[in-house]
Order: sequence, then C-alpha cells, then structure tokens
Amino acid sequence: MKRIVLATLLGFSCVAVAAQNCEEIKSNCAAGYARAVQACGPSGDRRAGICRAEAHNKYIECVRAGGCEA
Repeated sequence: MKRIVLATLLGFSCVAVAAQNCEEIKSNCAAGYARAVQACGPSGDRRAGICRAEAHNKYIECVRAGGCEA
C-alpha cells in the first residue's frame, strides 16, 4: 500500500514538472516561429504565405519533439 501511495505521488510530481517544461519548450519554439515568420517577408506575397505555413508546421514539430501538446 505504501508503494502505491509513493508511486502515485511521484507520478503527480512528474506531471507538474512536465507541465513547467512544456511551457518553456513552447516559449522556445514560439521564439523560433517568430524569427521564421519575420524572415518570410511581406504578408501579401504568395511565397510568404507558404513560408508562414512551413514555420507553423515547424513550431508544431518543435513542441511535439519536446514531448508536449501543441
């Protein structure tokens, strides 16, 4: 019984740590996304739209690679 309680508490603490790490991961990925979007150029350009879509996909991949939900 004592092991079950300890395992449960450990599980909850791991989830809390993962949530903090996910916020940091998302922040880092968002910074990369902002740089990529800025490098895309004027928003009226068709190529810029494609560039922005690719930047968004890279953001999603970055967040998921960090083990978080986008």
